[in-house]
Amino acid sequence: MDDFQDGRVCLHFVWRREDQDYLARFSLGLPTEDQLREQAVDGDQLREQAVDGRSRRFSESKLRKLEDARGRAEHRQLALLLKAAFNAVEAGIIQPEQLFLSFLVGKDGRTVGEVALPRLPKLLSGGASLLLLGA
Repeated sequence: MDDFQDGRVCLHFVWRREDQDYLARFSLGLPTEDQLREQAVDGDQLREQAVDGRSRRFSESKLRKLEDARGRAEHRQLALLLKAAFNAVEAGIIQPEQLFLSFLVGKDGRTVGEVALPRLPKLLSGGASLLLLGA
């Protein structure tokens, strides 16, 4: 499901609770190669990172290194989020189903968040029971 060309990577995990398997999916947006290239030419910060230190010119090899590093920061941030979430669950502060509800994957392959977010204003104005009734 990872699609580096379109700037998407996914993390899936399954946990078992009371004889029920739960699948969660986190999708991360990453800059595409084209976006990195555009930023390297037009964007100040990335342009500086893709410039050769001696010649002070744009460096294709430095851009390739930036492309190879794509997603590392996003993965680190997700790891920190998950670590905090798992610590909260382990400490009994919150139930995992509550914490990961929007990331749970249904039989149709969509997450609860993908189904609920487009309907969120209606769900919030009419009550959560609308979600259960197929609003």
